[in-house]
Amino acid sequence: MSTHNVKRLYISLTPEALNEAALNSEFALIVDKNFLSSRGFSPEEEPRGEELEILEDEALYRAAADSLERQNGSEIPRRVVAVAELSEGFEALPEGEAGQYRLTRPLQFSEVVSYHVDEPEAASYLVEYLQARGDLDLPAPNESPELLSPGDASKSLSAEVSPEVSHEGTAPLAPPDLSAYSELPDLLWFDGTELDLVRQFLAGRP
Repeated sequence: MSTHNVKRLYISLTPEALNEAALNSEFALIVDKNFLSSRGFSPEEEPRGEELEILEDEALYRAAADSLERQNGSEIPRRVVAVAELSEGFEALPEGEAGQYRLTRPLQFSEVVSYHVDEPEAASYLVEYLQARGDLDLPAPNESPELLSPGDASKSLSAEVSPEVSHEGTAPLAPPDLSAYSELPDLLWFDGTELDLVRQFLAGRP
């Protein structure tokens, strides 16, 4: 497969999706020109190195936020994101947020590069987060394209609901007070070949 047009997709899933024969999703993000433009980059700019890693981390956690929203009401929500590098099988969603795509064909598990999931103990905390967000009338993750993941070991809720911060350091608006729910657990990484282990892990049997 030629690597010239290969794009890295951060694909929002639910735990149940991993038990299907193949993967389908209406929400995937690519760090493309539209994604970069929405974060304050000019068309001529091509972020590299650490700057690109931060943007990819943001795309990952934005897809994770969509995964969580899809499980609103679940007693055991667990964020699940699959990363795949594809040259076809996806299309942009102009009506979606910047950088949003959908899969146009089932994605084979052999095409997944990595999985990013919550540990079993995270479920109760995520339920509390969803409840707190509802109590405070915060925007749902899929209504807030400005989510930004900080690059530290734990992801703050205030960062997940705050407006975007451009690479030029534009000051964000003050986020709602979520001090009682100050951190979401970090996602855990699994290689794409470890599907059976991921399934066991999501079932609470590590």
